[in-house]
Amino acid sequence: MIVHKFTTQKKKKKKKGNRDPYQELESAYVAHICLAWEALNWNYNHFRQWSAKGSNSERASCTAWMAQQFQQFQVLLQRFIENEPYERGRRPQVFGRTRISSPKLLLVPEFRGASFCLKKMRLKDLLKPRRCLKKKRLKGEEEVAILMGLIDMKIVSRTLRMHEISREQLHWCEEKMAKVRVCDGKIQRDSSPLFFPLR
Repeated sequence: MIVHKFTTQKKKKKKKGNRDPYQELESAYVAHICLAWEALNWNYNHFRQWSAKGSNSERASCTAWMAQQFQQFQVLLQRFIENEPYERGRRPQVFGRTRISSPKLLLVPEFRGASFCLKKMRLKDLLKPRRCLKKKRLKGEEEVAILMGLIDMKIVSRTLRMHEISREQLHWCEEKMAKVRVCDGKIQRDSSPLFFPLR
């Protein structure tokens, strides 16, 4: 599909003041989705590493605050998804209007308050003997990797459906797809962030 977009890309040059407002809105919407997903992915991986270390009592205050922030994020996103079919216009237009009334929509909470706790836990971890991971935990991690890989592919698919797409954005799609590989029946996913190019 990416090769098809490259070959059929129109080469007409538009004047700076002659842009379609819907295309600008769609581009901003897709960029916002891509950046929000990268931030969620990064936060999830960072939190998972952080929560694997130390005791529950040391993590309780940081975890409670983060849970509250992500619950608010989830509620706003769920409300948008539920109301969107009843709104007038296409999804980017509905998103633009909703962002005016709910500025925190798709604004991913920052994982903070962990740096001190993380350093403290790392020091305590040095004193403990190493433990092996259980097979059940690996299976759960594989399921999460599969889910995140599917979300990556949905984001690439949505980006490729944009009316107007730049070469940089097509290269981004190609790089994003290359980060997810399936070898010998197992998924291999590079979770490092890849930021969406605006132009």
